[in-house]
Amino acid sequence: TGCVIGTVTSAFLAVERQDKLLAVLSALLMFEVAAERAVISGVKGPGSFVPALLDELYSLRTQATESKSSSIDTLKKAAKVNFIHF
Repeated sequence: TGCVIGTVTSAFLAVERQDKLLAVLSALLMFEVAAERAVISGVKGPGSFVPALLDELYSLRTQATESKSSSIDTLKKAAKVNFIHF
């Protein structure tokens, strides 16, 4: 999963070029939300966790693109958090 978090972070950094901290934190939040959702789906161990995690990452991306909202807005809804801009 280390390669996956690097890929997700790179994707967020490519889109959010102005605020790199926001991009990295958003990527980590997306990974965390996907991991929590993957565990809910009945993961029994590492062999079933990785496919479930990839499915959840895909699901979050699909939700963001179908709703035409940003990934950050999708994460806010999925994680039920508010971002504070400094």
